[in-house]
Amino acid sequence: MRSSTLRIPPCAIGRRAGPDGTPTAPSPPQGPPGFSLVELCVGILLLEVGVLVLAGTAGSIVRMTVVGGREGGSSLVAASRLEELRASACSAVTAAGGTVSGASTTGPYAERWTVTADGPMRAVEVAVSYEDGRGTHSTVYETAIGCAP
Repeated sequence: MRSSTLRIPPCAIGRRAGPDGTPTAPSPPQGPPGFSLVELCVGILLLEVGVLVLAGTAGSIVRMTVVGGREGGSSLVAASRLEELRASACSAVTAAGGTVSGASTTGPYAERWTVTADGPMRAVEVAVSYEDGRGTHSTVYETAIGCAP
């Protein structure tokens, strides 16, 4: 009895043979074209999360812009007051005998200042406060002004 062995080349395993016996590429799975319902739901969910993050970021940017505008206005009020005090601090403190203080309101900003004699120098402190929707914010600016002897 004679046995014969059929040898299959390794590259042909799992492939279909064409009409001439040569291996062909596997055919793509058959089914309707398009997206499944699960893929569609996941896509909508990702889009919704992105839109919500964008909306939250926009609100934060507006809030930071308003705070920056108020802080900028506060520093302008303080700079204006410091210039006024720089022009008159030496003579005013000398006449008052050591300390001069005051307060005023400029627009939404309330300011108070103190000038104290310290030898030939004058220590100046200007505090500016303002209200916003979350409470009262206050910033203190300090400097020293030199007086001629």
